[in-house]
Amino acid sequence: MTPSTEKPNEINYSQNDFNFGINPEQESFSWFDDLLRKQWVSKASRPGVMRYELPMNLRSRVLPGEFGLVVSLNPSRFTSRRAPQSIASMDQEYSEDVFNFTKISQEEILFSLKDLTNDSELKITPNPVTKTTNCVGASTSPPVTTADEANTLASDSLVVVNVSPLEFGHSILVPKYLDKLPQRMTSHGLQLALNIILLSRSKSIKLGWNSLWALASVNHLHFHIYYLSNGADLALETWTSTPLYETHHLAVHTITNWMVPGFICYLLDGVDLGGFVTTIFNITEYLHEQQMPYNLYITRGNQPMKDTSDNQSEHDDITMGTGLPKGSNDLGLLANQQRLIPRVYIWPRQPDYNVKTKDTPLFYAACCELSGHFTLKDESTFNDVTEDKVMSLLGNVRLTPGQFDCLRYKIKQLLG
Repeated sequence: MTPSTEKPNEINYSQNDFNFGINPEQESFSWFDDLLRKQWVSKASRPGVMRYELPMNLRSRVLPGEFGLVVSLNPSRFTSRRAPQSIASMDQEYSEDVFNFTKISQEEILFSLKDLTNDSELKITPNPVTKTTNCVGASTSPPVTTADEANTLASDSLVVVNVSPLEFGHSILVPKYLDKLPQRMTSHGLQLALNIILLSRSKSIKLGWNSLWALASVNHLHFHIYYLSNGADLALETWTSTPLYETHHLAVHTITNWMVPGFICYLLDGVDLGGFVTTIFNITEYLHEQQMPYNLYITRGNQPMKDTSDNQSEHDDITMGTGLPKGSNDLGLLANQQRLIPRVYIWPRQPDYNVKTKDTPLFYAACCELSGHFTLKDESTFNDVTEDKVMSLLGNVRLTPGQFDCLRYKIKQLLG
């Protein structure tokens, strides 16, 4: 393929375009949804762009069981995708010698993004993290980071088609693609991902991110975007959780009664987007500094509901408030608790050092799978898979209860 040299169409937006709470009763699309979906269909229909043709309606079903797992049949995703890269370290540097998103063709580019929000309205200031001991007993020294890039939302961030799509609209967000950043979370990238969720008015749009050693297949900073088809809802979007940290504008909870334990960050309103991004980034940066792989998933769901059955450790002493500030303003405070708000899930996990191959026994546990959405490779697997089988295979992914309890305590200390 010929690398892209032309400047892509630039899409400008601001906070005035954001949708903080959406109607849970019906699917609805914003101008951004319409644009993304139309551009994606246009690219997907052109000969030679995609590696395979995605069926208009993927076969899918919900597995019986506690977690309401959604499984879809997409054999081509396993047989025709690009070979994933070998990852030797969570600190592996970007390389020009392997595939990266500067090498894609012009035909794969949907558009670039530019946020017109004034920088002074959206400050992101990551907390410094000092040398510490992680939850598996190793001492680590974090690399030096600055807040400068966190406060710069440049226009050289691309949305491109995923040429091996798992669902309708499957695209890739590549923040600052010309900076050639490795697959390590940045606050700028996280802000862009959240912006896309807020630009959308669809309850089926999802964004995902895999760290190195958590099944990232390209070591060039990127997020996945797609629309979950066939009107499926994920049980995760209404799952209860346990409070860990709270302000008037955001809440961080733990979820230990899901398939894999993790953290949930709720955006309660539009007053402090910078603070919300900072909170999530501080968690992900801490995990990276501890050399702990993780998967991240952004969707919409109900307002936080406290789970009284999810036992907290002795370190947790949280009084849960209403989750909503008083009053309202033009940024769209969510006075109606039935509106769907952004939820950001973070799953710390055991490292996976293996490279994905086409000969997988059932699935690879990356961000989509941990959310409860599984893409399967063949008819027999699609027909025979059970929730018990999935749970058994996820045993190699979960942290031990002791590891997660230690991590929960560390994260609570970090957040203050």
